[in-house]
Amino acid sequence: MEITRAIIDKSVTQQPFGTFEPFLTGNDDDAASFYRDVLWALEKLPGVSVIREPDHHGSGYASYVSAFL
Repeated sequence: MEITRAIIDKSVTQQPFGTFEPFLTGNDDDAASFYRDVLWALEKLPGVSVIREPDHHGSGYASYVSAFL
């Protein structure tokens, strides 16, 4: 997943940034994988470090993770 400025801006303001899997089916494993990929992509940005809680919370389609950048 490419992290664009638009995705970052929407995330910071708590706006949805997509209606794509895993959020359509609510599969917990897919949601966890999605968050892992997003946080990994953020860590590749210059000057960004990520501290992540080990689990996601919710039901896939309305889940979240605790992460500190």
